[in-house]
Amino acid sequence: MKISKDIENNVGYVKILPNGKVAYSVDFEKNFVADFDANNNLVGIELLDARSYQPGDLQSLMSKANAEALKLRDSGQTDKLSA
Repeated sequence: MKISKDIENNVGYVKILPNGKVAYSVDFEKNFVADFDANNNLVGIELLDARSYQPGDLQSLMSKANAEALKLRDSGQTDKLSA
């Protein structure tokens, strides 16, 4: 796992799969985006308001991202997924 940040723009990125290529993204609220590969594995999480998160929030965000992506795929709501 690799964490990068842009302090000036208050943005962070958590790369979960080092060699993963993003196939689609799921937007959550307006402050974080989860990126997935073609096999539906979580590749990374973009934190668009990074200062609002604590280090302990990561596991919760990962769980929420995976659950929401599964729900969208299972319901056929692929229009909510972006490339």
